[in-house]
Amino acid sequence: MHAIVRSRGYTRDAARRARNGWKACRHRVMTNPCDDKHAVHRMRRLVIAGLVVVSIVAAAAVAVYFTLPSAVPERVVRAQLEAHFEELSDGAVTIGRHEGVSLHPGGRVQIAGPEFVPTVVAPARWSGRAEAIEATLRLAPLFAGRVEIVRPRIVRPEITLTGRTRLQPSQVKAAAAFGLGDPNKALEVTEGTIHYDDGSARQVILTGLDLRVAGTEPPGGVAVTSSFDAGAVHVDADLALEDLRLLGTSGGSPGRISLDVAAAGRAGELPAELRDLAASGDIATLFRKLGAGIGLPSLTRMDAEGRISMTPSAVALEDATFSVGGISLDGRARAAVAPDQSLLPRLRALQDDAERAIARGRATMENDDWVSVSIGTDWLSQVVFDFELSGQDLSASGLTFEQAALELSVGEGAARLLFDGASEAFGTFRTLATLSAADAAAHLDLSSQIAGLSLDKTVELVTRFATDPLVGTPQRPGGRLDAVVRAEATGRTLGDLVASLTGSASAHVADGSLSGGNVIATLDSLAEGREFMTEDKGPLIPSAGRTPFDTIDMQLDFAAGAADLSRLTIAGDRYRIDMDGAIGLRSGTAEVEGNAILFSEAEPEPAEQVVDLPFGVGGTLLAPVIAAGVPTVAANLTRTNAGEEE
Repeated sequence: MHAIVRSRGYTRDAARRARNGWKACRHRVMTNPCDDKHAVHRMRRLVIAGLVVVSIVAAAAVAVYFTLPSAVPERVVRAQLEAHFEELSDGAVTIGRHEGVSLHPGGRVQIAGPEFVPTVVAPARWSGRAEAIEATLRLAPLFAGRVEIVRPRIVRPEITLTGRTRLQPSQVKAAAAFGLGDPNKALEVTEGTIHYDDGSARQVILTGLDLRVAGTEPPGGVAVTSSFDAGAVHVDADLALEDLRLLGTSGGSPGRISLDVAAAGRAGELPAELRDLAASGDIATLFRKLGAGIGLPSLTRMDAEGRISMTPSAVALEDATFSVGGISLDGRARAAVAPDQSLLPRLRALQDDAERAIARGRATMENDDWVSVSIGTDWLSQVVFDFELSGQDLSASGLTFEQAALELSVGEGAARLLFDGASEAFGTFRTLATLSAADAAAHLDLSSQIAGLSLDKTVELVTRFATDPLVGTPQRPGGRLDAVVRAEATGRTLGDLVASLTGSASAHVADGSLSGGNVIATLDSLAEGREFMTEDKGPLIPSAGRTPFDTIDMQLDFAAGAADLSRLTIAGDRYRIDMDGAIGLRSGTAEVEGNAILFSEAEPEPAEQVVDLPFGVGGTLLAPVIAAGVPTVAANLTRTNAGEEE
């Protein structure tokens, strides 16, 4: 050791201190086993004590979870639930008879079979009961001797309205302040049903109602989320109001509303005549197909923001912005009945009537009896509707509308629809249709003006709704259309309307082409001696291709169930087609005669006729039959003209 210490340059004192340190270290090593045993015992005692404390706390928590809620008297629980509803309704609603109160672990509370009792002195205009009311007791306040109810939920309630029910101002104020900023106080309803009973019949208004109502900031705001079935339609609706207290005023409350419509899911609960309608989803499918056809994601969902007002007899959305399929439009909407009536039952009755009429009409059409489809007019006086939309620079399906406007009004025995706009593809258009009641029959008044309408774009849009062709792609006509239509009709069925139709339609198309054959090439082949309808030749088949034209002019007059085609002239380079005749509007049968004339390529004045081909059009509009007559070629035309001059 001394050698080692000296070799490392340590002094004698340093070596002595090193020897002493080594002895002390060896002493500690010899005594450590006893110290370690004491430390282990102390740690074990601490762990055991901690486990005991945790077990006691856990046992106490379990005891509180399972036993503390059951220590609360049932009358106290019921009183708290009643206070909950009284706070929401300003004392207008209380809980009546029930089948018992049960308390469950964790503070879950259930009142079985409760009745909801209006506390008003006047005769009650509604009644209700539910399968159960479920809620939760807050555990922490129980230690302080307080009982607090949170997350109330009404399970399968059935509410029956028997008259106009209107919230009083104090009730609206209480509801607006209820649960503000506390989501635990949101009121929930699951699988509810609302009926209306006017004393003579009980009408189902809504079924499968799921509802959540919660207060929001700023004070007075409310958020409502709901879904329900109304007849053959399922609706998901969200409503957010900035101030519920303004909802019943004429100015309304600023707010937002979203509606998403689909076919109702449980068709078995619908009336028999509506089951097929709901199962096929005709209503929702129609809107979805229409939306897809014009390039919109969906026409079954609508979002709107504006001033919302609601009373028992009227609902209105003013100064609003509507969003449908990604397109934003400005407008307004209002539905109302007489001040002493209730709007909701009238709307549902109107919807039921419309769905039944659609079902009956569809069945009649499937039997090829469209003329018997009834035109009802009772709905023209049941509910007043006002609906207006307008917008600028609207785009859909690659088409741009510089401006468009839609107005619909229904009430006082008449319905009025106005649609006008301007587009590069569709030109300018304005259509006004009025349907009114006249001696238990419907009277239709229609006027329409179109200028610069692209036939190519229009037919392209229409064919999106048609069934795809089995072979190839259908050719579309070209050109720009100007048209004026004026018509009137009166009747109780579609057949009556068609039979009584009077009026006229005129049209002018410029610079386009017709598909289905090349008229010039066909007439040229006749000029060169082509024969048809002989012993060895079949009927005349037009040459393939298209027929360009400079103008098409047409004049139709409607009378006695027929359209009198007084003039139809198609004129182009080297040819002209003249037609006249009549078309039966009810039967669709056509009796039209015409001449297709080919002129020479030279340009003398007047132009020389090379071929004159008479023809006739028979059959129906859906299945026309065209028959060519005996053509007259140039040599015969010369002799005929000379004979006429003599």
